[in-house]
Amino acid sequence: MKKKTLLLSVGMIVKNEEKKLRRCLECLKPLLQQVPSELIIVDTGSTDKTVEIAKEYTENVFYFEWCNDFSAARNFAMDKARGQWYFSMDADQYLDEDITELVNFFKSNKKDIANTAAIKIYNYTEKEDNTAYYEVFVLQLCKLSTGNRFQGAIHESLSIIKPIEYIATILHHDGYIYESDAEMMQKCNRNLDLLYKELEKDPHSINNLLYAADSTLNLEEKESFLLKAVSLSKAQPTHNFAKRAYFLTVLYYYTEKRYQDSLEKALEYLEVFPNTTLVHIDIYALILYSYLEMKNLEKVLEFCNQYWNALWLLKENKLNTEDFLCHTMFFGTTINMKEIGILEIKCCMETKQYDKAQEALDKALSFPMKDHTFELDKTLIHLLFDLLEEKDSYVILSKYYDTMKIHSIQSREQSDIFPLFQKMLEVYFLNHKEKQKEIGAEFNTIYRTYPEDTLAGILHIASEENEKDFHEKLQTLIENVSDWNTASSILYYYCICYHHPLPQEAFLISAERQIEILSSILCNKANNLFQCLEYAYQLNTQDNIPLLAWKTNLLQTSLQLIASLEEEAQLQLCKEYGSCMASYVMQLYQPHILNDDTIGILPSNHQFGYYYKKALSAKEQGDSVAYIRILHHALKQSPYTKKLVQLLINDFEKEQTHTNEFEVLAKQVMKSIKELLAEGKKQNALELLTKYLAICPNDVGAKKILEELEQSM
Repeated sequence: MKKKTLLLSVGMIVKNEEKKLRRCLECLKPLLQQVPSELIIVDTGSTDKTVEIAKEYTENVFYFEWCNDFSAARNFAMDKARGQWYFSMDADQYLDEDITELVNFFKSNKKDIANTAAIKIYNYTEKEDNTAYYEVFVLQLCKLSTGNRFQGAIHESLSIIKPIEYIATILHHDGYIYESDAEMMQKCNRNLDLLYKELEKDPHSINNLLYAADSTLNLEEKESFLLKAVSLSKAQPTHNFAKRAYFLTVLYYYTEKRYQDSLEKALEYLEVFPNTTLVHIDIYALILYSYLEMKNLEKVLEFCNQYWNALWLLKENKLNTEDFLCHTMFFGTTINMKEIGILEIKCCMETKQYDKAQEALDKALSFPMKDHTFELDKTLIHLLFDLLEEKDSYVILSKYYDTMKIHSIQSREQSDIFPLFQKMLEVYFLNHKEKQKEIGAEFNTIYRTYPEDTLAGILHIASEENEKDFHEKLQTLIENVSDWNTASSILYYYCICYHHPLPQEAFLISAERQIEILSSILCNKANNLFQCLEYAYQLNTQDNIPLLAWKTNLLQTSLQLIASLEEEAQLQLCKEYGSCMASYVMQLYQPHILNDDTIGILPSNHQFGYYYKKALSAKEQGDSVAYIRILHHALKQSPYTKKLVQLLINDFEKEQTHTNEFEVLAKQVMKSIKELLAEGKKQNALELLTKYLAICPNDVGAKKILEELEQSM
């Protein structure tokens, strides 16, 4: 049987990696199974179970005596390799589940053409957050026949030997996440010791100057390393790390809030490197952020444009891909692009450039919507509705509705952003009665495209001019509701405003959902309040507890806007709400619950209904003291009724004042009648007494005088 040609040797150097090694090796198994390969592990002095774990996966476990030289150790491992290609890995790296592109590379003639290959690495920066990373292509594969070797005692690397193949298979890396500050310090100090030695050998090494700047925690030393690297880069602009040196210096000044210094180095970079490169994307981003800190919005917008242009060149594959090997993009992820898009929109809004704001919104909303971008997408949606307040173009609404609808259909990853947009659209629609017909007209096309989309159907009938057709379409929508708990608030709004009957099922939803719907309908709009109250007052709730509950919740929600009503209307609302809540409580609970000892277990608004009923009974019995006392007690149980109770008490006091004034007047009239009788003026007394009894027919004393007077005449 012919032995398969060994295509690949995977090599690793390890030391005390028992926590991560098994994860790395398990993720390697699919590659080793699909490509004829071998696994080589070189230990440099482990004192834990690293070697024991390594031997579970390969017989090729070797020992290398550590000599403070990473390249020496890696080249030792490479010398053990028998494959055509060599893939260098670390224990804190692990392959993605999808290795299709990497496997296909070894199964195609690409492996024969290329001499080196770069793999995409996700460098994670936060523990347990798989969205916090930056990506870079790293040269970790080489054809052994080229004689390629690792160079550098620290931050070792392979030589770039063209042609280069870029493999998009992801190699995850969490080696920059430390368990403690002490662990980070230990690694930085180890690296620095090696870098100092390397810089003694070659003080003009741009690579090592940058690595030293990254490792030191001394800011003066960091700046010194960076400026020296920049000076060398300016003299050697073709050096692989020249552009990177400028970027790290610009970034350093920005993070230290030295925005003017950051700008100066960034603008110097643009002079040294006039042709757009991958690094320009990050430079433009730092420039626009620096100008933002300096409150120069016009410059922010100028460099936003430069940033997008550079990204477009990258998307069109018009930038030098070799920059990927020397530079890690900081501002090229979807999150970065959305953040800059949001910044651009806000600047346009602040400078009243609304057309440009819409263009920026177009860009920002064209990027993928994922779970990890939800908060940014949410901000974009809010900005969209802010823009609508300044720019009456409802094409925007239907356009983005269509965009997000398509995304929700096509996306494998379920996002909450489209439901959020729909909810905010409902609120906007309800809050802008004067614009509803225009909005409805824009959704005619959407509804024709997506006839199953309930919200689009609800919105589009707002443009219906014919009242009969409107009600017929509304009734069709109502009949198609399968679950009223999820039904649109706008359906309820239509029925309230246009007095269209709702089915009994519409009132069977939870009280919380009812309040949510009614709050969105009212949405601080007095016009909607008047329509809601007109609708509520005409509801016949007799023998219909669900409808009574609906009416009570409608009145309770309306109380939030009571200040927008005239005093008489305020009092009417209070009395109507109190009566409805009292009636609802009396019908809902068993009599043994409705007493002072047990009422405390009920919801506060139900307690108010109980006490209101009790207060009315006291008033009817003429016990004004008890009436006031019970209302105050009701207020203690339901603080939200403060305005309501105060109105009821004020009204009662006015009634009492009116009653007292009337009693004084009645005494004066009776005195006048008695004086007329004493003077013998019976006819005058009879006329006055008749008028008085017409006003106070229940005055027993006056009736007796009338009877005696009639007998004497």
